[in-house]
Amino acid sequence: NTSNTGKIIYKYEAKNVYFVGSAEKSVKIKVLLDGAPVKIGAGADLDSNSTATIKDNRLYKIIEGIDYGTHTLEIDILDSGLNAFTFTFG
Repeated sequence: NTSNTGKIIYKYEAKNVYFVGSAEKSVKIKVLLDGAPVKIGAGADLDSNSTATIKDNRLYKIIEGIDYGTHTLEIDILDSGLNAFTFTFG
């Protein structure tokens, strides 16, 4: 993304969500699961505020759920410069 705002909304059916991305300078993202901050099932790369910092080109653990299900993932991009490559699911 080239602006300081952006959003990715993705409906999925899985237990876990992983995101491959990078940025030249650190980019913060805020992750919502079914319209709310992620508390139960937060992936290892989310902090207690349901945010992650994307920098290195790697796989980020966004959601590590308890059970499989249909959910809506919303990622609010809070800085410019995010390179979003792919999502994978487990």
